Amino acid sequence: MNVRALSKPLQLKSEQELNELSNRVKSDIEYIRRWLKQQLHLNANLDDQFILTFLRGCKFNYKITKEKIECFYSTITLMPELFRNRDPLAHDIQHVLNTRHFWLPLPKSSDPLAPRILYYSGEPFDASKKIDLFPIIKTILIVMDILLHEDDSFIVNGYCVIHYLNGFTSNHLSQLPITLLKNLYTCFIKRYPLRLKQFHFMNVRSSIYVMYNLLKPFVSEKIRSRVCFHQTLERIHDFFSKAELPIELGGESYCIESVLDEWKDKIAKHRNWLIEHERFGTDESKRIEKVNYNPEMFGVQDLTIYSTCTSDNIRDSASLAIQSTVEIGTAEVANDVNTVDSGHKAATDHLYNKPYRMVTLP
Repeated sequence: MNVRALSKPLQLKSEQELNELSNRVKSDIEYIRRWLKQQLHLNANLDDQFILTFLRGCKFNYKITKEKIECFYSTITLMPELFRNRDPLAHDIQHVLNTRHFWLPLPKSSDPLAPRILYYSGEPFDASKKIDLFPIIKTILIVMDILLHEDDSFIVNGYCVIHYLNGFTSNHLSQLPITLLKNLYTCFIKRYPLRLKQFHFMNVRSSIYVMYNLLKPFVSEKIRSRVCFHQTLERIHDFFSKAELPIELGGESYCIESVLDEWKDKIAKHRNWLIEHERFGTDESKRIEKVNYNPEMFGVQDLTIYSTCTSDNIRDSASLAIQSTVEIGTAEVANDVNTVDSGHKAATDHLYNKPYRMVTLP
């Protein structure tokens, strides 16, 4: 069995929280490998370490492990704009790295059981220009895949996100189809066998509340309970010690630039690995049985798009829903409960009375 040994604290935590049994790990891996070989439509990584990562992330539940692996590979095939052409030396990805518009993993905590912190604080967006989201999301997913590949602490302890958005306005939000927001949730939360512990939005503007309200119908209560909004830098210190944070966040020991340079170099060194792994995915023509995914896994049922629905009216519908929810974000900042309730009902009615469904997996 070719897997990395965990440190004693991580091993104990994996046994207590993830249901890992050392004397069964080999047979657990072999069971999932046999299942993978029987799935003719899956072109999957059969390495011991990869399979063990999914087992741990799914608490060694075979059914959930299979569903996660299905989702992991199906998204590659169904969302090629996010998972193909991932050469880190390509111009679009280099631009994202140089402008810091991705989740930058901060150095590991001295506490061996602390979640990994991912920090986003890119250069300010130009309010007059459209944001090209695909290179940004593609780069974030590259970072997630590298961590999934090499960081056992990331798997066992989970992760927290600190998201500082500069210049993100309602004008930018109106450019985002609701389908894209839903699919991003699928990519980040449903696709990976990972444990999101906290998600912190900093320097909050009303547009962030709007985006959050658009996603609320698809987000589980457990995830919603882990989302926090902060107006000031000091609030983040209630959740993280200064020793864990960079100087730019009031920390004590390191600067973002040094970590950024380290990760730009790490991503470049994974170039061959990233290109090689583009061979994985699904061949839907070989899928023997149509998969009925667990609604809890993807948020809503019947995730198909009607042929009469065009990308234009999806975008128009999302824009109208955003107009209804702009006052929600403003009211939430002002704690106006009545306005929030009425605005949310208007937006929800609009979203769910349209003749289309979200686009994601088959």
